[in-house]
Amino acid sequence: MRRVPTFLARLYGGSAFWSSVFFTLLLPWVPLGAELGILGEVRSSSLQIFVVLYALGLGASSRGEGKFSLGVVLAIVFSVAYGSILVGESLSSANAATGGFNSGFWYWLSLFIGVVLFIIYAVERYDKHVKDGKPFLEF
Repeated sequence: MRRVPTFLARLYGGSAFWSSVFFTLLLPWVPLGAELGILGEVRSSSLQIFVVLYALGLGASSRGEGKFSLGVVLAIVFSVAYGSILVGESLSSANAATGGFNSGFWYWLSLFIGVVLFIIYAVERYDKHVKDGKPFLEF
């Protein structure tokens, strides 16, 4: 009989980990999924404001100063990008700007950063809730 790797066995019983992943890492993606379902696409401005809030939220809940600082820096960069897109959209409402921060590069970078943040913090949540045995919610 094949033995399940230790980290997978711990995940199976790690309800604090799965609750943490669901509420802090997956739930924030729901508005982007709703926009995709309703409009058939996710606008670059939506992705960028998502990354701002996601980076700040995850950075603030992190145990490390480096991750907190990374969250703040990413939030500043993507706030500038988001503001730039809004200015471009308001100046040419009928024909939204497609260059600069509204380019395909920034769209994919925003999505990539969101996924990277998810992975970084999923690993941190694993350490916190599975290895260290800390509860997710304490009532």
